[in-house]
Amino acid sequence: MFFLFACKIVNKSNEKNIKNYEVVFNKKEWINIQDLIPDAIVHLRYLTTENFLGVKVEGYHANIAYLKVEVAEELKRVADALRKQGYRIVVYDSYRPMRAVQHFVRWDKDLNDHKKKAEYYPHIQKHTIFEKSYIAEDSNHTRGGTLDLTLIPIGQELKPIQKVKRTLNNGSDVLFLDDNTLDMYTSFDYFGEASHPGNNLIPDWAKKNRRILQQAMEVEGFEVSEREWWHFTYVSDALTQRYDFSIKAY
Repeated sequence: MFFLFACKIVNKSNEKNIKNYEVVFNKKEWINIQDLIPDAIVHLRYLTTENFLGVKVEGYHANIAYLKVEVAEELKRVADALRKQGYRIVVYDSYRPMRAVQHFVRWDKDLNDHKKKAEYYPHIQKHTIFEKSYIAEDSNHTRGGTLDLTLIPIGQELKPIQKVKRTLNNGSDVLFLDDNTLDMYTSFDYFGEASHPGNNLIPDWAKKNRRILQQAMEVEGFEVSEREWWHFTYVSDALTQRYDFSIKAY
């Protein structure tokens, strides 16, 4: 069964005019991650106001993490392996509609909006976030093969965020948003060098925690971002099509 939606890309001078996208949700191609991995915790941060924009993002209407079926099947293998090590996966984002990416672009151009700077980008200028590739105008998330995730010990659950001051090895301070997940020293969507895999700004125990996730993902064909320890893309030549259907129950 196919679900069809009308959609229009707004052609603004400050946005890429990306036209090659589908607005069709095909149940044969997409799956809710929790249908394959029932013990996965899904907490889409862009469905809430706790994200780098500080507002709910366009296109997010339900706490459902979608991936292409073939990608979700590989993620299930990751989750099975991590479960044996004592962890469950926590998904902050997976498929992301094009309209959400365009929302990010508009936010980036509003240089008067800094409500979440202290938590998410304290040491870089807002207008450089796209330049530094922390966010992409042509995001792999729109293709259904990319997700943002972390780990939580089995038996633990997410808790309301507590802001914890952290000092990096270069002497600068960041805010760690502790939600009871495995401590990676920087939080999801912290834009800065300390979030780069393999950086030397964090202690060795945090590097070890990050490697648990990265190694499990890489075994099943996922590649970590150079700038974000939580961001993984399944490597496949088949994942070329962009999409823009809303995140909701189908």
